[in-house]
Parts: sequence; structure tokens; C-alpha cells
Amino acid sequence: MNYAYEFCRILEPLEIVFGELGDDQKKVYYKQLGHYSESQLRGACEKLLDTHRYMRFPTIAEIIQNIEPENLDIPGPDDWHLAEFCQRCRNTGLYLEDKVARPCSCIHGRRKESAFRLAKQGKVINEKNIQKIQRRLPPPTPPIRGLREQDAGGIWQDTEQEHERWMARKRAELKEIEERLAKSDKPALPDELQRQILKQTIREVEEKRQERMAEQEPEDWGDDEIPF
Repeated sequence: MNYAYEFCRILEPLEIVFGELGDDQKKVYYKQLGHYSESQLRGACEKLLDTHRYMRFPTIAEIIQNIEPENLDIPGPDDWHLAEFCQRCRNTGLYLEDKVARPCSCIHGRRKESAFRLAKQGKVINEKNIQKIQRRLPPPTPPIRGLREQDAGGIWQDTEQEHERWMARKRAELKEIEERLAKSDKPALPDELQRQILKQTIREVEEKRQERMAEQEPEDWGDDEIPF
């Protein structure tokens, strides 16, 4: 089915109530909203029929404000066991590295990267265009695993290797800030605040990890202290 045609059909109830859009206006609306799914657009239009307070057609921004996000559920404990679950981006397609959000190499990341490229080119972000961009990108890697593991209490935590990598990055950030402060006659307040935050974060993370490790160690029961 032609999605542009279906898009216009979705807007029809709003046109009946608030006035028709011209062909040029519909083209603009489609360019800005055509990448949303049919269910998202239909839901937004139905909501606006009940809540829109003005006797004019809703603006693009008003429609976007009423679009409900899809597939943005926070991963639950069971998701980490799934073979198709990427532990680096948590199936969002993005992960944070050096304070920058980067597209993951998994299939979710390839879709995000394709959408970013389309947006940069000013093109409509829809399934057809995403597929075109994806064909030009390197093939996605399998979901990345082995970054987190379950502790004795069933809670997912960073592996020891990932924890040490994170700590090393934070210590490097702290060292860089302390060196910059030492060289400055008038230390910048943001640097001083960031130094304090980093030191506190590193200390608290390490303390919590030590506590969790201690909780997982089996208790040493004496001969006369067997708990049964």
C-alpha cells in the first residue's frame, strides 16, 4: 500500500473537524511526519480530535507532541538472557562513550545510524529510505554479549573487566582535570566541581562494588554454628 496515500487517509478526520489542508501543505506534513508508524500517527490524530482546543488544523509540532513512543520499554531482567539482546546498547541502537552517544554496531545501531544520515541529508526518515542507507553501511555485527553478568542475587552487573575499564576512564578524566587545575592560577569553578563529582563517584562506585562482592562470599560457619 502507498504509505503517502494512507498518511492522507489518517489525517482525514482532523480535516473534517478543523478544515482541509492544501496539497502543498500535505506534502510538508508528510515530509515531517512520514517516518512515524501508522499506529503512532493514528493514535495522535485520535487524541487531537478529543483534546485540540483551536478551530484550525493542528500544527506539525502539536501532532508530534501527541505521538506516543513505540518500543521504548526499559529492558527487564529477562531481556538480558535473550540471544538477540545487545548488552552494549540495550537494543536502543546507541551507547555512551567519552560522553558522546554513538551508534552501536548491532542491527539496532545500524538503523539509528541510517536515520541520522537521512536527517542530516534532510530526507524523510521512513523504512524505505532506511533500507537504502543500510545497504551502503557495513553489515551489522551480532548482538554484543559478555559485558554484564548476574550476581548471586540475580542482579545484572558489569563484569569485572567492564568495571575496570569504566574505572580507568573515570580516573583518566580525573587526572586530566587535576592537571589542568594545577597549571591554572585561577582554577575554573566548573573544573573544580567536576573534580569533586568524579572523586565522589569513583569512591561510591568502588565501595558499592566491594559491598556486593562481600555479600556474595559464602559465610564461614564454625562447627558449632551450622545454621540448620
